[in-house]
Amino acid sequence: DEHVPTLFRKIKSGIFPIPEYLNKSVVSLLCNMMQVDPMKRASIEDVKKHEWFQKDLPEYLFPSPVEQ
Repeated sequence: DEHVPTLFRKIKSGIFPIPEYLNKSVVSLLCNMMQVDPMKRASIEDVKKHEWFQKDLPEYLFPSPVEQ
């Protein structure tokens, strides 16, 4: 959105379009990540543990045990 106040209003509303072709698991993850209330919003740990993030994830994206 080119009008910044309008853009911020949209962000604060928490309403955003979700493409129909996305599977339910990724929609669930996106909705958790886009929560307006920061106390309800997914943390990095929540995202890393989410089923969609774990599914078919390339090995190089997993942190080594030493990094954890």
